[in-house]
Amino acid sequence: MPLSAVRLRAPAPQSVRLIAQEQLQRVLANAERLVSPVAPPAPAGGDPGEAIHELRVALRRLRIWLGAFRDCLPDAVQRDCEPRLSSLTDLTGTARDLEVQYLWLTGRGPAGPSQATASHLAEGIRSELAEAKATLTAELRNRLPEPAGMLAGLLDPPADGLVPASPEPMNAVMARALGRSLRALERTLRTIQRPGQARQAHRARIGVKRLRYLLEELGPTAPSAGPALDRLAGLQRLFGELHDAQVLARRIPRGFKALRAQLRQRIANAFRKVRHALRSQITQATFARIEGLIQQLEREGRPGRPRRTQASLRHCGSGLFSGRAGST
Repeated sequence: MPLSAVRLRAPAPQSVRLIAQEQLQRVLANAERLVSPVAPPAPAGGDPGEAIHELRVALRRLRIWLGAFRDCLPDAVQRDCEPRLSSLTDLTGTARDLEVQYLWLTGRGPAGPSQATASHLAEGIRSELAEAKATLTAELRNRLPEPAGMLAGLLDPPADGLVPASPEPMNAVMARALGRSLRALERTLRTIQRPGQARQAHRARIGVKRLRYLLEELGPTAPSAGPALDRLAGLQRLFGELHDAQVLARRIPRGFKALRAQLRQRIANAFRKVRHALRSQITQATFARIEGLIQQLEREGRPGRPRRTQASLRHCGSGLFSGRAGST
């Protein structure tokens, strides 16, 4: 359930807890598909890779939500639960990266090489992938129940007066969370100047996910967010293509010159797409649209708050990526 109009007007701690409880249930349901021999199969024909992907997304959504609204939750959520959920997310990310690499090397990924060219590397990655999936399954059985149970207890409505007497409404708190994510993403995007900046590109990809996942929680209460969400999904995909190529390139031994050259070209092409998307007017309009949604939430949460002029709103986001982005 997304943030309905009622939840947006409700005290922020209450709405934050309700959404977090629902996200935790999605994590547990997806984990059950991986660890239980009698669990329903994944939608895509029982594909374990799809199940891992769904669990990874559910874990990341939950962690982003908990991190964005830590002021509305008990300290123990961040101190005791979030680090354990983070370690499990890392395991799903490792399995996901290996799976993408294997599919590309065997010619089943986007523009992958011939199977003969990279069969030796693919076999090694396949072994790593099988081990990573086995480790993930074991760790889910051993390490998920305790933090999940602890988090479920912490998300129960407090009965001891821990919630402030007059907490802010959710729309005001949501506006701040979206604003922080938007500003952080803008700063990260400005640092991306050349194809080899794998760390910055990865941070940008995470930043796009964070903003997108928060925005998606508004659901039908913000129908104007649809175009912005579509653009963010596109940026996430482009950064994903760049990230996948950069990660795989670090694994290729120097002796595989043709394969290394093919990956360099793949990275260059992915970077050009990213740079073009960031410089486009559509992206500029997307950031301005999100800024407008933030202002709307602020006005609804704080009726007396001064509003910015329409001219100022139209200017939001202009020129963010108009400078040189480096050569490919």
